[in-house]
This record gives sequence, C-alpha cells and structure tokens, in this order.
Amino acid sequence: SLTGASQLNDSLYTNPAASGFTQVYSVDGAFQMPKTFAVSILDTRTSGIGGAIGYFRKQNDVAVKATQGAKLGFVSKVGEGIAFGAAGKVIWGPNSDGADANLKDIDTGILANYSMFQFGLVLRNTLGGDAKMDQTREWGSGARIGWEDTLFLNVSTLSRWESVAPYQYGI
Repeated sequence: SLTGASQLNDSLYTNPAASGFTQVYSVDGAFQMPKTFAVSILDTRTSGIGGAIGYFRKQNDVAVKATQGAKLGFVSKVGEGIAFGAAGKVIWGPNSDGADANLKDIDTGILANYSMFQFGLVLRNTLGGDAKMDQTREWGSGARIGWEDTLFLNVSTLSRWESVAPYQYGI
C-alpha cells in the first residue's frame, strides 16, 4: 500500500519515484524464511538524481529453483512537488511450466508530494512483462495522508494493464 507514499529503499520495488523527496544514503536488507531475501542500496544525497540498486531471491512454493532478480533505478524531482523514477529489472527463474525463464523490463513511477498529502502512480512491466513468470503489465495508484509525521493512512490499488478493475487493494 506504499505506491503513493514517500519512502526509502522499498521504493525500488514499489514505486521508483517514491524516494525522490528524501536525501539519504541507505543500505537495507530483509530476510524471510525459507531462503527469501532482498537487499538494496539507495543514494539520493550525493546529487540531484538519486540511484538505487537491489537484488532479491524468492523461494517458490512449488518449484525447486528460486526466482531471483536485480533492479537498477533512478529518481529525480521534475518540479517542486513532483518526482519521476524508473527502474530496469532482470528476473530469472522457473516459469509456471517449470522451465527456466528470464525477463528484462522497466517499471516507471511518479509521486506528487503536497506536504501532508502524497499521490503516486506506477506502471509495472512497461515493456510487456511475462505472464508465465507472473509478471504481467499492471498499474498501481496510491495516496497517503499524514498528520504531524506521526500518523499515516495509506491506500492503494493494483490493476492489470488491460483492465481498470483493481484486483488488489491495500490500506
């Protein structure tokens, strides 16, 4: 539910524009049993264009082989309250047929930041994706309202590219 929220390293995987209003150098990692993890490095401090690099490995429930991927992203403010980001990705591992497959694609995003309100839009797998790897074209939208940088409400939707009907909601 963070498509419309300013954030740090997670922006590489949710909305590439979401770190556009930060000024940090950050290293982050997450681990989930069994053998699922993600690591990333984010730098939005050293120049006007921020960069991020990440690697993930997800152990599949059915397949013996894990799905792995690497992402490289860039973010920049394009106005006082607007940030744009893009992240190229390479994903490899078993597809739904169990055969080895790989995908090269791009995710793009935009985030509008108006003090206590934030709105975001992300287009995933812009070049087409791969349905057999569960990576179809989709778009997500989200919003965040915050109070005193203490209490936040995030809402988001995720829809297939060819259908406006959201199939996933988040709060």
